[in-house]
Amino acid sequence: MNHFLIAGLGNPGIKYQNTRHNAGFLALDYLAENFFAAESFSKSAQLESFLCHAKKDGRNAILVKPQTYMNNSGRAIAKTMNYFDIKLENLLVIHDDVDLELGKYKISEHSGSAGHKGVASIINYLDSKNFRRIRAGVDAEERKMPTEKFVLQKLSKEELRQLMEVFQDFPGIVENMMDTKTKKA
Repeated sequence: MNHFLIAGLGNPGIKYQNTRHNAGFLALDYLAENFFAAESFSKSAQLESFLCHAKKDGRNAILVKPQTYMNNSGRAIAKTMNYFDIKLENLLVIHDDVDLELGKYKISEHSGSAGHKGVASIINYLDSKNFRRIRAGVDAEERKMPTEKFVLQKLSKEELRQLMEVFQDFPGIVENMMDTKTKKA
């Protein structure tokens, strides 16, 4: 049976809740509530993550929110992939992207980190960049601060609403990935 791992990147704790850098965590919450038949997220100290077992049309997915902070996301994702014996081609990573305008997203595969330290960590721990990503835009026109500070800023209600609108496209992307990979197996 094909298992899929969908990892949302972010930072743990209330301090970082609803920040731009936590777009991946927000996307996983959206998918768990609006797409999958899913359990609630529970903490796994062993895998350094919050995990959620999810199903859709007979296919299984594990939703994972690494609790290692953004720059060490790869450690938790590699542990989770090893534990559940997930193949690299069945990995999807969702993360923020300051090079994309808020309200936009891009799908990437087989590409470098473009300076995103969470993605760089995953590439390092998996020794590969051969996985799919959804890059959720979080940039704002009026940004007047360094990127490191900007991504840790809370999203306004309007910005959060825009991000949730983008997430409405994600179930179709996830379903397509699962369908494609299931047919190849």
